[in-house]
Amino acid sequence: MPRRRRILLALLALVVLAAGSFVAARVLSAGAAERDAALALIERQARGDAAGVVARLAGCGASAACRAAARATVARVRGPGRFQALRVESASQFALGPRTTTVRIAWRTGARLPFVQCVDVRRRGSILGGFRVAAVRLSAPIARDASC
Repeated sequence: MPRRRRILLALLALVVLAAGSFVAARVLSAGAAERDAALALIERQARGDAAGVVARLAGCGASAACRAAARATVARVRGPGRFQALRVESASQFALGPRTTTVRIAWRTGARLPFVQCVDVRRRGSILGGFRVAAVRLSAPIARDASC
């Protein structure tokens, strides 16, 4: 095989590898952003920051029912001590585009028994333009062995 053709094939392989790495990095970072959005919401709730919970839930500020539910849940679960996420589970789907997924979080503050909650997170955007992530629903605490 001529030297010129080998160089072209090597360059093509390098471009394909770089493109694949770019796509994988974007998708993996979007998955991490989904978990981070859910954790930030739960942590605000654990600190007793009802206004912060409402602000982090997309569209919640415009809904009186959502604001009331957020205040009630915050009053129920806030407690003294440091916030500790015990387990974070999200669907391990490899999605290249927009999606809504549920993140299940087991957490506690101080020496209290753990709470388990589900957070629905919406991802919008694209691989090329980047993804935007927002929490769209927060469940009340569920049984520790329950699934979302």
